[in-house]
Amino acid sequence: MIFNLKYKVSKLKMSSSQYLVFSVVGMKYYGNHEFCLNDEEHITLKKESNNTHDRNAIKVFVKNNHVAYISSEDNIKVNKFLKKNKEEQKHVDIEFFSSSEHRATFMLKGIQSNNQVTIQS
Repeated sequence: MIFNLKYKVSKLKMSSSQYLVFSVVGMKYYGNHEFCLNDEEHITLKKESNNTHDRNAIKVFVKNNHVAYISSEDNIKVNKFLKKNKEEQKHVDIEFFSSSEHRATFMLKGIQSNNQVTIQS
């Protein structure tokens, strides 16, 4: 599955069911990518079911370049959040929080709209 996420600035009061904070890891293995605010509009997540180390693995792409994975602690939660928001026909935005040498932190937000998250198999 591929999830295309588009970022839009919005100031909403949200409950915890409307957002999910998660970590991205492994940048040092994929070109030492350093995440920044400009990446938000170009992030694509792709589920990698055939990954021999983690069947729930989700690859992180920036401008079609594989740069990291969602942490194994968070990948199941991210997948469930994206599926739930698709079922509810909510748009999913991504917001960058912080980055270090080994980990970056993002937040997904489910926002009611006419748009749906783009998911491809």
